Amino acid sequence: MGEVKGVHSGRLVLKMDPSPYAEQRYKDGLDCARRATQYDKEGQFPASLSYYDEAVEALTEATCLAPVFAPIMTQVDQYSRRANDIRKYLASRPVNKGELSNSVQLSKYISELKCLDLEFLLLILCS
Repeated sequence: MGEVKGVHSGRLVLKMDPSPYAEQRYKDGLDCARRATQYDKEGQFPASLSYYDEAVEALTEATCLAPVFAPIMTQVDQYSRRANDIRKYLASRPVNKGELSNSVQLSKYISELKCLDLEFLLLILCS
């Protein structure tokens, strides 16, 4: 499971190798982040929002499972902030008559995401 990688200041340093599941979540998160930024650059904000959210979830889970992935958390925070900016933008933009049903669905989706974000944050903080 873990192996001794060296001694620093008289302390043993234990490096835990990530599980295959943690590695897969990390790779999934990176893939979602790549897609999110691609869609974001193209102005496809609903798609980019979905991928940013998935990237944040996957990378946070990977880091919880394997602390070796912790250095990515600064970038994860940036993805989370960008997702929140996109949520605000999508919620505030004018709605055309033809988009009314999509707008209502989007509002429900945004409300659900806010609840999920809070539940996810509480889950992380309490574990």
